[in-house]
Amino acid sequence: MTDFYPLVSAFVVGMGISVFYLGGLWLTARQVPRSDNPHLLMVVSFVGRIGLTVLAFFLVANGQWQRLLACFLGFFLLRAVLMCWQVGKMEVS
Repeated sequence: MTDFYPLVSAFVVGMGISVFYLGGLWLTARQVPRSDNPHLLMVVSFVGRIGLTVLAFFLVANGQWQRLLACFLGFFLLRAVLMCWQVGKMEVS
């Protein structure tokens, strides 16, 4: 039973990583029109988000594939929920 809690924690942290990654993407997309160098902004944002996301997955996994899988599931589940929520908000013209 005690093995269940680290997996739940990894799942929740995966959701948090997803918020960080997608929130950074959203902030970058909002700044691109106002940026003097949008290409540099997009590249730096992408490298930073990917780097921190991979580092977070590595730290959460701690050498255990089960934790890594739980973290991935949390990440992708929240991503799917946010995508469905955003599509539901769009108006069809």
